[in-house]
Amino acid sequence: MILQASSIGRLIAQFHKWVAPAIRARYQKEYYDENLGWMEGRYRSFWNFMGHVKRQLGQGNFKFNQYAAGFLEDNGYLKDGDYQDNQRALNRLQGFYRTTGEIGIALLTFTILQLMRGMWTDDDDDSDLERRFKNIFMYQADRTLQELIVFAPVLGMEQQYQMIKSPIPSTRTMGEISDALMSTIITPYYAITQSNDEFYENSAVVYQRGRRKGQLKLNKEWSDAVPLLYMIKKWNNYLDMKNFFIK
Repeated sequence: MILQASSIGRLIAQFHKWVAPAIRARYQKEYYDENLGWMEGRYRSFWNFMGHVKRQLGQGNFKFNQYAAGFLEDNGYLKDGDYQDNQRALNRLQGFYRTTGEIGIALLTFTILQLMRGMWTDDDDDSDLERRFKNIFMYQADRTLQELIVFAPVLGMEQQYQMIKSPIPSTRTMGEISDALMSTIITPYYAITQSNDEFYENSAVVYQRGRRKGQLKLNKEWSDAVPLLYMIKKWNNYLDMKNFFIK
């Protein structure tokens, strides 16, 4: 695309190529595509199927193995029809299957994460290397779970906010470099113009609370901005880091 001739254009194109299609695949109202046929967001298909289940239960039908066939029939499925005739009904049923598969993988990932946390938390006999590898496994499981639920209603609200806050990884890097350059300018300035006590009480250049209290912000900001330093910092942080979105 011509839009991708510039850096900003490439960032916008990433939204067009990934975020927008992911939202459409889940929430789009039913529409006809010349190449794919009838399409509907799989979350919509899921709720349509659950509505069918509710009606069947209300009618006293507890033959669960027949719900899929009944759903297809309600959506115009023809036993003697070809694929093109039945594609609309099949797409809706497949949307339900995709959503249940997504839910199943998310639940499995959550279960594995909780098992790892239960088995490995506060094991003081482990070496630093063992603790890092255990935390890496928990970190990756947590990351997978966050990515699975990012577009889910309600459950993914926190992840949606985080994605909006930093939608493209390269924008985070640009922000980190800007912060690091600014700290490189203001830290020496305050070091020269302020006394030692004033300097270390200045929240613009020194952390005032948390586990980094008393440390220069300049060190962390350059560690976040330079890829090699960021990798080293992250490896060191794996002694304690178990959750995604924690730098």
